Amino acid sequence: MVYTIGNALNYRAYLKRPQGAMKIGRTDSYPGGTVWRTVEDVIKHMDENMGRSHGFAVFEVDAEWGVDTESSQEGPWHDLLRDARIIREV
Repeated sequence: MVYTIGNALNYRAYLKRPQGAMKIGRTDSYPGGTVWRTVEDVIKHMDENMGRSHGFAVFEVDAEWGVDTESSQEGPWHDLLRDARIIREV
């Protein structure tokens, strides 16, 4: 599992849909959704860069670090290489 930051209200609504929610992976025009290896890594990033009071939350994503992800050129996270199911809010 890997972890991502999402708009809490939107992601919660997506998770309630019958088809669930997906985190988008890499395409020709998109590097892939941002993911972190641990919950602690995501929380550290949020605390240092955006705070936790801006309506965002941490979500678990069904992907494997280093297999379904690749180091990002944009920051200290990985980019998701394939679409992956968002499992739950952490």
